[in-house]
Amino acid sequence: VAENDKLTRRKAQESRESFEQPSIITTALTHLGFYILMLMGFINQLLFSPKVAREQNRK
Repeated sequence: VAENDKLTRRKAQESRESFEQPSIITTALTHLGFYILMLMGFINQLLFSPKVAREQNRK
């Protein structure tokens, strides 16, 4: 158990990295861009059905 605890502590020490916090503008624009892309994809699915979804030879 003690050996496993040492291994866990060693991994925790190795994985400590510091990153600066992104500005609120960067975060907001990133989220806005993703939401715009999701909305465009949703509209695309509504207006143009995927070619895979079309059934052939159906009576």
